[in-house]
Amino acid sequence: MASCKPRFPFRKGTCLGVERQMLRRETYILLAILCVLLFGGVYTFFFCAIYPKWHELERLTHKGIQTRGRVTAKEPFNHQVIRYEYRVDSGRYAGSSSAGFGGLPQFDQIRVGDEVPVTYLPESPSVSVAGNPRDLYGSWSGLLFVVMPLLIAIGLVVGIIRRARRCRKGKEDASERLFE
Repeated sequence: MASCKPRFPFRKGTCLGVERQMLRRETYILLAILCVLLFGGVYTFFFCAIYPKWHELERLTHKGIQTRGRVTAKEPFNHQVIRYEYRVDSGRYAGSSSAGFGGLPQFDQIRVGDEVPVTYLPESPSVSVAGNPRDLYGSWSGLLFVVMPLLIAIGLVVGIIRRARRCRKGKEDASERLFE
């Protein structure tokens, strides 16, 4: 006995249903490619912005030489930065670093005139960091290779899920209107 129910044109198994499934699959593939490209673009931007500092810290960690310097200023409203001065051979150099990293005391415990350890590059003595650069190098490595990719990936996944829900809701509304 034949069914009296009207056939919905996009039911699975019909020609239109198969075409729609193929179109949906192609859309997901295109969306995945777009997400990979977007992830690559955003990560490249952040990598280019962060890499120079990370590379500098990597060089200081592996090739740096330690000396002693003196704190010349404290900047409480600039990320609690201390400014320092140090000497290499006959040259006098200056730099700035955040307090509380690399074996440096917390900002409140450092006074202008205090002696602090400074690590500099022998081939370029103006490149330096107060304290041991290993802590900062580890932090920047985590930021560059773990945190940034995770944040970008999570943002893309959340965006895709929200978009898919909006599309699904729009299709449900449209199919309800068809059967009214």
